[in-house]
Amino acid sequence: IAARIEIIWFFVRHRCDYTRPFTFSGIGDYAFKECSITRFIFPDSFSEIGQGALMNSKVEEVSLPAQLKLIPTGTFQGCTRLKVVRLGEKTELVSDYVFNGCPLTDLYVDAPYPPVCNTNAFTTKGTPFLPTCVLHVPAGKKKLYQYNKSWGKFKHITEQ
Repeated sequence: IAARIEIIWFFVRHRCDYTRPFTFSGIGDYAFKECSITRFIFPDSFSEIGQGALMNSKVEEVSLPAQLKLIPTGTFQGCTRLKVVRLGEKTELVSDYVFNGCPLTDLYVDAPYPPVCNTNAFTTKGTPFLPTCVLHVPAGKKKLYQYNKSWGKFKHITEQ
């Protein structure tokens, strides 16, 4: 029987990558806040993420697994180095201020239908990323995203 493991808080001073050293199902609110990990690749067993989980961290790239449905408020808020994010195919909701302060260059969304976005999902302080960030969507789904009220704000949408 597999035990459910959830990271509540994680401390690391040195710059590094984080790939699953063990199986866990989620991380709590602000668990990786202000950490120095530069790349996160979350395991397939991962299904839950807390509010502000990576807030103000030095992360540059994040890959979330297919079954993660909710991207909560402020998940990546203040991540001033975050350039690449991959959202899984079951993503259903992107909450407010998820990418606030992030200089995104590429956002990959594997969901076949555009996830619902809260009003301030793509609101950001500083330089807005919507005019320059490339939104990568599944093959044959570009028009669905392009004509969506929230996702259509991206100026560059390409099919994978």
